[in-house]
Amino acid sequence: MRVNCTLFPPVPESAAVLRTKLTGICPAARPHALTELFRLHPAPVWLVLHEEAQKSDALAEDIALFHAAGPAPGQLDILTFPETPAGEMREAFNAASDRLAVLSRLRGGRDAALRTRTLLVLATPAALLQPVPPPADFATRETELVRGENRAFQDLLTLLRSYDYDCEAVCEAPGQYAVRGGIVDLYPITAHEPYRLDFFGDNLEEIRVLDPVTQRSGEPVGRITLTAAPGLHRSGLSATLLDYLPPTAHAAIVEPKAIEELFDTLAPDDGRASPPDEPFARGSSGGLALPFEQKLAQSTAHLFGVSDLVIGLTIVAAGTSLPEVAASTSASAASSAPAQ
Repeated sequence: MRVNCTLFPPVPESAAVLRTKLTGICPAARPHALTELFRLHPAPVWLVLHEEAQKSDALAEDIALFHAAGPAPGQLDILTFPETPAGEMREAFNAASDRLAVLSRLRGGRDAALRTRTLLVLATPAALLQPVPPPADFATRETELVRGENRAFQDLLTLLRSYDYDCEAVCEAPGQYAVRGGIVDLYPITAHEPYRLDFFGDNLEEIRVLDPVTQRSGEPVGRITLTAAPGLHRSGLSATLLDYLPPTAHAAIVEPKAIEELFDTLAPDDGRASPPDEPFARGSSGGLALPFEQKLAQSTAHLFGVSDLVIGLTIVAAGTSLPEVAASTSASAASSAPAQ
């Protein structure tokens, strides 16, 4: 699939575009090389695009090891943005929950407490090509619970039901909650552990970590994020992970040639993307509603037009070479700039 380059916004003259190409790195050394890139070029969010989903966990562990062993290690959170599998329901639920956890964290990056931590997101081309809810829609299905806030106890239970959480006798798995008197045990689908919420009337008096095995409460926390179950996020999937990245995000592409081939293999070629010379449909906001594949390429070009670090030779998304796009948009910006 080819995308008309005129769809891409020109790169601002003030934008600093940094591309670092590293070659000759053996697979065993890649985690260390990536860790050094993160240290030398700090950013609030790093996206690492690699080939094999089966190696995501091992890559995350190796990066965490090298990061901890490095000089003056900062706070690094590593999340995997998995592919949504077809088949077994529990596996699909877990993958969808992990994807929503990444989106939720990227939205939460605007919080001052989270801006002090670096977020590393590992993804594959297949995961990147699977659409997600637009950020505005996602925001309507997410609620923050803050210790000490006034929140009606019954309103919280109504919210949990509307978010498709299951009421159980014991809260043990993501998407479940349990009620005992003025206490609500809650396991958000995007969390790695459940929490115990203690109400005094309609005041959320305390939030503590809950051990799902012993059912005992532990360390207090100031706030948690409650996200609707994956089934409520299946409609209106017209955005990509890249729509959630801040403009200051950096990205590293491991083995770009293989990534290009994967994009060419996975990108739909069934005519769903409108030709560049055909008019687009209007969205609900009155703007142009671009086909998903073109929105993906547009978002990707915007990301790498801001800042990127690349391990290899080229960057390709949805069959369109981003260096070619960047060259085209840079030429467009240069032609429109006044002569010096």
